[in-house]
Amino acid sequence: MTSRVLPWMTAAFAAAAIAVVPARPTVSAAAPPAPPQAPAPAPPQAPAAEPQPVFRSGVKLVLVDVSVTGDGDLPLENLTPADFELTEDGVPQQVEQATLVRLDGTPRGNGEALEIRSQEHAFAEAGRDDVRLFAVFMDDYHLGRYPQEMLPLRKGLTDFLGTMLGPLDLVTVMNPITPLSALEWTRDKAKLVRAIRTYEGRNDNFIGRSALEESQGLSRNIFRVRSQVVITALQALVMHLSGLREGRKTLLVVSQGIPLMFDVSLEPEFQALLREANRGNVIIHTLDPRGLGQGTLVHNTLYRLASETGGQAIVNTNDLSKGLEKVVRDASHHYLIGYAPTRELNDGKFHKIAVKVKRRGARTVARRGYWAPSAEEMNTNAPAPLEPAVSSALTNLQSRRENRVAHVETGFAPGGNGAVRLSATWRPVPGFRDRPETLKVDVRDERGGPIADAENTLSADGTGVVHVDVPPGAVLVRFSAANAGGDVVDRWEVPVTVPDLSGATLAVATPVFVRARTTAAFQALRRGEAGTPSPDREFRPTDLIVVRTTIAGAGIDATPATVAAEVLTREGKALATLPATLTGGQYQVDLPLRSLALGEYVLRFTATRGQTSATGTAGFAIIR
Repeated sequence: MTSRVLPWMTAAFAAAAIAVVPARPTVSAAAPPAPPQAPAPAPPQAPAAEPQPVFRSGVKLVLVDVSVTGDGDLPLENLTPADFELTEDGVPQQVEQATLVRLDGTPRGNGEALEIRSQEHAFAEAGRDDVRLFAVFMDDYHLGRYPQEMLPLRKGLTDFLGTMLGPLDLVTVMNPITPLSALEWTRDKAKLVRAIRTYEGRNDNFIGRSALEESQGLSRNIFRVRSQVVITALQALVMHLSGLREGRKTLLVVSQGIPLMFDVSLEPEFQALLREANRGNVIIHTLDPRGLGQGTLVHNTLYRLASETGGQAIVNTNDLSKGLEKVVRDASHHYLIGYAPTRELNDGKFHKIAVKVKRRGARTVARRGYWAPSAEEMNTNAPAPLEPAVSSALTNLQSRRENRVAHVETGFAPGGNGAVRLSATWRPVPGFRDRPETLKVDVRDERGGPIADAENTLSADGTGVVHVDVPPGAVLVRFSAANAGGDVVDRWEVPVTVPDLSGATLAVATPVFVRARTTAAFQALRRGEAGTPSPDREFRPTDLIVVRTTIAGAGIDATPATVAAEVLTREGKALATLPATLTGGQYQVDLPLRSLALGEYVLRFTATRGQTSATGTAGFAIIR
């Protein structure tokens, strides 16, 4: 059976999309494999299973999803490899396999339950080859709220969600400020239709729906910030879709177009979005609800999103439903063709492809190319060295598992009068007979001379925070944990280097993790409520976490810094860019735990001002 490949793995090209894969047999997307000794017949309600291609052993292939239609814009069937013409970088290639994949969104007829019980259940369903995945991105920053636009949009999406999709299909709807942790996959189309019927665009509405959104108004160019937020949110959604499974995923972007040209061009970010979609086999369709008579210039990004990922651009039309029917057909019927390139595979470059069908009147839609892995990416025996900040974050994460009576997380932030605020957030480790109730922090210089000390008693919520101001430089931090009777139950010391956060130079403070116990508390954190820092760095996918940091020296000479946040793998590979929002003097992000697999990660904040940049990292793990 086809192995599951996540987007951050080198083998991301092994997806059933534009991908570079080693040859191996695959099974039908329409039915699970039956035992060899007794092949199970297909249920009478479902169509016969379509065989997947079986490639020659040892041959590296590029797999391409291609939609092919003929008269009446209906899908063409019964095509063979000989019917396809394919070029890569202008050089003709031999198409070796062509297999029709057909899905209609209907259950197999075996009485399976369709209701989604939880998001964990939804993710399991999303991994099935016979389930179609549809994500709708409502770019409300670039949509109007007037009846001539909203009425046809609501009708078109109501038809799309209410009648065009099947009972087995999974759908999610997202807007630019929806965190991945709040993303909900569902089969309850009626619920989505009810929400769509009250939807309004916000292209001329600058009243923030939250403190995070209100902070956009502090920017000197709110329109550029809105485009950046949209591109970042789309990239995060694409990464989320890429990790759900290997096969084709459908993303519908509803927008008037995403402007890219401001005082700073957003073209690099847009190109990165296209690359992620191509690598993750995410087909992007675009829809502009304004109808006929709109200029082509505003549609430039809509055309590019669609054409460069193999999707449809539904623009300059008053019949949105007809275009959405094509979206569903593309997800229902497409060919998976495979070829072995005549050039060297492992060059790490972008290669243009063009696909045609020899039959008269046939029309094809396929993405324009793919990124081949480099020789270094394919050489798993020679991993690239980790940058020191990433290595340090992972080392710190692993050292927390030592046999101590308390989990202690030490961080640094700007203090008063040029000093640095050292904070030790702590929580007793369950299982010790002498539960610590007090933690003392004693900071000394390299020779052992005292600098400052403070202690803290455990609060009612089971955590504590010790604050002490110290000068920058190398210090020795001694920890003493005492029980309720005042007896010391554990003592240890750690040499640390205190960063310069006085503001004289650009620097990023230690990221602080804040956990919310309820959805209401999480929304309050997102609005800027202080909350209590958490010493934990191991979380479950259902946890609600906000991470904050302070940027020192961000506005020297009245030049503001730009701040970005990324989730990295243990190997230092970037998984996703997270929108970092300025709230109450701190930058914060929502940690997308639901969209990540179990394992260890690094969160990295990067602040840039002119030619100067600074980073702050923190390791975290996702556990069962």
